[in-house]
Amino acid sequence: MPGFVIEGNEQKNSLAGAKSEWLRTHRFVITEFFNLDVSKNPEFLAVRDISLPDKEIRSFDILAPGTTYKFAKSVTYGDLRINFYGSNKLLTDINKLHDEAHNLEEGIGDFDKYMGQVKFRIFSSSDRSQYVQYKYYNAWVSNVIHGQVTYGASEIKDIGVNIKFSFFEVTRQLKNGEEEDVVIKDKKGVWKPT
Repeated sequence: MPGFVIEGNEQKNSLAGAKSEWLRTHRFVITEFFNLDVSKNPEFLAVRDISLPDKEIRSFDILAPGTTYKFAKSVTYGDLRINFYGSNKLLTDINKLHDEAHNLEEGIGDFDKYMGQVKFRIFSSSDRSQYVQYKYYNAWVSNVIHGQVTYGASEIKDIGVNIKFSFFEVTRQLKNGEEEDVVIKDKKGVWKPT
């Protein structure tokens, strides 16, 4: 389970006289993973961690009398990284998605076979009705790693997936049930923060 857990009393800062009050920093829930309906798929067991893509902004300088102006030249995002527990069947399905993009026998594959959407929500500790939702478009699996959860033979795998994408959008669920865009699209089709 992502986030950390604190057990405390009424002050919520002391562990002395601890009661059964649990505070979680956040919780990830994957709602869409390519063409798989995660809520009805028993192959997904639990999300361990999600690392959001890092952002790199390259700039160039214009020298003016007495000052230097910096302008953005390009923005690139890294990979989305998802770690979760799943079955051998799920690992096989994800490896097929990875191999559809490129393999030695067929070369580069048809994008309709391996591209999809990835959508997940991050819930806060204070109010489960509020969340931030990330939706990644034209996503594809660029790398898959896996390991055993136990030392013995196990059906459960620890699966790590790197995902490349074209663009993403972020929305926030408000208390009144409405959604608020955190990232909007302007008239030129460029995604920018609000």
